Amino acid sequence: MQLSRPLLLGLGAALLGAAALLFRPKSYKRILLVGNSQLDGNYTLGGRLAELLRRRGFDVQVLARYGKGAATGGSYFLADRLPSKLKTFKPDLVIVSLGGNDASRYHSLSKRAEYQKIIRQWARIIRGSGAELIWFTPSTADSPSYEAKRQKIREHIKAALEPLGVTVYDHGALTRDIPRRKLSSSGAPDGVHFNRPEYERWAKLVSDGPLGSLRVG
Repeated sequence: MQLSRPLLLGLGAALLGAAALLFRPKSYKRILLVGNSQLDGNYTLGGRLAELLRRRGFDVQVLARYGKGAATGGSYFLADRLPSKLKTFKPDLVIVSLGGNDASRYHSLSKRAEYQKIIRQWARIIRGSGAELIWFTPSTADSPSYEAKRQKIREHIKAALEPLGVTVYDHGALTRDIPRRKLSSSGAPDGVHFNRPEYERWAKLVSDGPLGSLRVG
């Protein structure tokens, strides 16, 4: 059977329309940021990144706690707060920035399977809510011993989540050249945290870089 030219043109237009819908970049309305001390507070990465994303039109909330991780003190999130926030806020996208507080306890090869089981549970809970998931591995630190552990926990995270289709970014690449000036109780830089100007610089790198392609739905 030979199709008429108008019918062929119509079929072509329909296929192009379907392809456009299929490959159109995804869009989001509500974004939840989940993290530790680097996201806990208005002047931190969490506060500054949330503000940049709001300026772009997203509805953003932050769930962060100093000293917590995905596994270290993880019950703070998983026992109630994360499931509750997913239910009430209904985010389209969850951006997790955790691992720094997990690095000392879970960096070793003997702890890898245990740690990966926990963060896969995070992925199941978040995706089960209907949200997409992006995970950032920990930022760099001045301590060589911690940095070695951070590198290992980064690999644990990537190996556990990337096969599930989770996008994983490394904060290390974004923070390597940012000076850590936050002072500890001794008066010396603590080697991990930043002051507000540095957090603003970090937040802009994240917003313009890994999150630069996010579209408002």
